[in-house]
Amino acid sequence: MWTNPGKVHRSVLVCLFLTLWAEVSQSTGYFELQLLSVENPRGQLLTGDCCDSEKSASDGYCGADECDTFFKVCLKEYQAEVATSGPCTYGSETTKVIGGNTFQLRGGQKSGQNRNGDAGKIVIPFQFAWPRAYTLIVEAWDKDNGTHNSDDELLIDRSIYKGMINPGDEKQMVEHKSLVANIEYTIRVRCDEHYYGSKCNKVCRPRNDYFGHYVCDQLGNRECMEGWTGPDCKTAICKQGCSPLHGTCNMPGECICSYGWQGQLCDECLPYPGCVHGTCSEPWKCNCEKNWGGLLCDKDLNYCGTNRPCKNGGTCMNTEPDEYKCACPDGYSGKNCEIAEHACVSNPCANGGTCHEVPSGFECHCPAGWSGPTCAKDTDECASSPCAQGGTCIDMENGFECLCPPQWTGKTCQIDINECAGKPCLNAYSCKNLIGGYHCACFRGWVGQNCDLNMNSCHGQCQNGGTCKDMTRGYQCVCQSGFAGRHCEIQRNSCSSGPCKNGGRCHALLDGFMCECPHGFSGTTCETQNDPCSPNPCHNKAQCHSQKGDFYCSCPDDYEGKTCSKLKDHCKTNKCRGSQSHGEF
Repeated sequence: MWTNPGKVHRSVLVCLFLTLWAEVSQSTGYFELQLLSVENPRGQLLTGDCCDSEKSASDGYCGADECDTFFKVCLKEYQAEVATSGPCTYGSETTKVIGGNTFQLRGGQKSGQNRNGDAGKIVIPFQFAWPRAYTLIVEAWDKDNGTHNSDDELLIDRSIYKGMINPGDEKQMVEHKSLVANIEYTIRVRCDEHYYGSKCNKVCRPRNDYFGHYVCDQLGNRECMEGWTGPDCKTAICKQGCSPLHGTCNMPGECICSYGWQGQLCDECLPYPGCVHGTCSEPWKCNCEKNWGGLLCDKDLNYCGTNRPCKNGGTCMNTEPDEYKCACPDGYSGKNCEIAEHACVSNPCANGGTCHEVPSGFECHCPAGWSGPTCAKDTDECASSPCAQGGTCIDMENGFECLCPPQWTGKTCQIDINECAGKPCLNAYSCKNLIGGYHCACFRGWVGQNCDLNMNSCHGQCQNGGTCKDMTRGYQCVCQSGFAGRHCEIQRNSCSSGPCKNGGRCHALLDGFMCECPHGFSGTTCETQNDPCSPNPCHNKAQCHSQKGDFYCSCPDDYEGKTCSKLKDHCKTNKCRGSQSHGEF
């Protein structure tokens, strides 16, 4: 058996393996062995002796005192020639007494006993890159009760197994059979939590903090949580549309603007402070709008267009920023042409307006459809929304026009159109005019607003094998012989129409009729007349002559009868000479 190395010796070996697999920064996992069953029917040791009793002289079996079975497990590097002695370089483990001569452990419990869930499970942890290749030595031992002096004499059996295994959940079954005992167990290698890969040397620990926001998939790869990206999942995904040049975020969904930028998406620059009528394409600029100037775009370059200061038809002219000059018409004066001299002389009222002089100048009385100081402004009659029922109003000179929906008419779309006058219903009993619409009462089998969609009404209508035809206004059943009615639901007497001809007798059947034909006729309805002379019914070479529904035989001189089958009695027709009639008897 192997020796049990001390802590120093084990540390040296661990350092050795860490050197051999230098690419591994950190690895951890465990080798798991689960005992399933042990069969030692004779209760013997590997030497042939009994565990705790003497063999019977009669049958060679050990006594009733069973073995106290426990196990030693040694895990070491792969060896082509396995040495049972020497250190267990990957680790070793010894169990307590598990059972007697024969017992089973299924699902972690000993058969017939209420044991804890770890019964028969042997776990050997490791903290190096798992090399896949290994050698496993499993020994069953009897707990010494003082009957033996040497430990080696208590060995029940030894199982040696070597091979390759990758970390995973699947278990490998191992069966050891020998003359002494049969042992079954499973093995597997599993990585510890947060360790992955074929060597358990890939580390992935889920985290959600400053150093990353991710989970781990089944292969140990990082999967960023929702809202995070980057190699370490440390970069937050900003609000959708956030400017990549002028916006940032510390948490998902944020959009924090850089200095000089504003707006929900950080795509609006901040203009120069005090900018009045200007915009910016980059921060702290003031680009003036049309007709505005100055450092702050507060100087009106089109004072006339903005303020319209000249009254009574005066013409305004821009001179300098915020300055203007009015050219007044005849009859007016003043800076803004506000002083009337003879205001109506120049006929200032347009479009038929009537001019009236007043102390401040003149007033125009405008005709319908026009407004403004000089009746030059066309009145928007559509402003009051005169068109009803969703009609569209079009402003015109001296009035308006309404474009009405199809269901309405009139000056302001207030009259309901009779849609039924256009006969929109295609397959219907009637058309009913409604306010703003109409309703069609469709024939059976038709649907849709205009009864223009043919609905198949044949489904499940015809009975007793009848064939359904979808019609424009419903359906029609073509019945099998012997049935009638709209749905072929009526079984009728098939003989009622007298189908049998030439005197045939009709017999009604469930699915039709049968004709019993008279002699000389055949066919379904006795419509075929048979030739009575075929085959020749006449005997003695007589000639047959066909008649309507009958035949006639021309008999030779010596024969008579319907078919010339009787010998003719010549004495009946030719009386012998000299004969005397004696009358009837």
